[in-house]
Amino acid sequence: VKNRVFSILFLASFIIAQPLINFIEPAFGGIGSTVTISGNNFSSTSIENTVFLSGLEANILNSTENEIIVSVPYGAYYTPISVYTNGLYA
Repeated sequence: VKNRVFSILFLASFIIAQPLINFIEPAFGGIGSTVTISGNNFSSTSIENTVFLSGLEANILNSTENEIIVSVPYGAYYTPISVYTNGLYA
């Protein structure tokens, strides 16, 4: 019986889509309040997203590809808001 070893080279090309923020709700809230960020191209794995409110990292409570829910950190205002995922910012 002979064993044969095969090697397969698979080359793939793909594009990572930039995250996009469409809507933030509520428009105002205090420290510790919950904010829902709706958009596109977020990661459904919470740890793969980072959300900044006024430059401060927010605690992500849950995320899907189209929505991230965070709590407002101490010292943060609502703006500016940015989302970092897959090496790109929204």
